[in-house]
Amino acid sequence: MAERLPQIGGDQGNWGKILNDYLLVSHNDDGTIKDAAVPVTSVNGKRGDVTLSKSDFGLEKVQNTGILVLGPSDPIPAGTPAGTVILRTT
Repeated sequence: MAERLPQIGGDQGNWGKILNDYLLVSHNDDGTIKDAAVPVTSVNGKRGDVTLSKSDFGLEKVQNTGILVLGPSDPIPAGTPAGTVILRTT
């Protein structure tokens, strides 16, 4: 049976075990999150804190004046030079 959360009004006498079994799917015994519980994204096989280059995005032929990283809905600042590569985070 797959682990699940305890049911309110049910699971009398087993509530703690059911909850602990559920939590241990993605948590270590000390309460920290298991590495495998969080999906890891990568760019060209690079993971974690990495420095990315234009080639990681297929932009090696783009002549740019810089790279600007913005949030998903941030406006492009006035005066941003032409040729600036703009990356949006999610």
